[in-house]
Amino acid sequence: MGFLATLFKRDTQPVATYIDAVMGKLRWSEHDEAWLGTYNGYKFAIAYYYDNLPPEDVLTYAKDMLHDPRWLRDAIVNAMKDAMRNNHTRYVEEIRGLKMDMIHFYKFMDEVRIFVDFSGCRSFRVWKVDFRDRVCEGMSFEGQCG
Repeated sequence: MGFLATLFKRDTQPVATYIDAVMGKLRWSEHDEAWLGTYNGYKFAIAYYYDNLPPEDVLTYAKDMLHDPRWLRDAIVNAMKDAMRNNHTRYVEEIRGLKMDMIHFYKFMDEVRIFVDFSGCRSFRVWKVDFRDRVCEGMSFEGQCG
């Protein structure tokens, strides 16, 4: 084992499969460093936080958000419309062609959050919609601005 592998070694190994009473089976993905699942038609990821099980507060938040798929879908569609109308008018056709890929649940500064990513991106742009609780913070992209 090399120096960096030793330095960044996990304290605990994540369980390969986690069964949640509401969301069902979540499987560990080494590539995503998250547990992946599907609930109410949405693919989602629960981020890893140095424990062998998904964090309870993140799971609770995910259940709450995914339990209301109509609200979530409408918030994402409204963020996309707002981006096309106000912030990213140059990329209207690209945004129209995006398809929601996965909802990522994670913690930042002890606050549970979401970002939704999309497939169909062009020119190395990675589009996402961010949420803090039930507040949509809008649509943005990372990467080359083509």
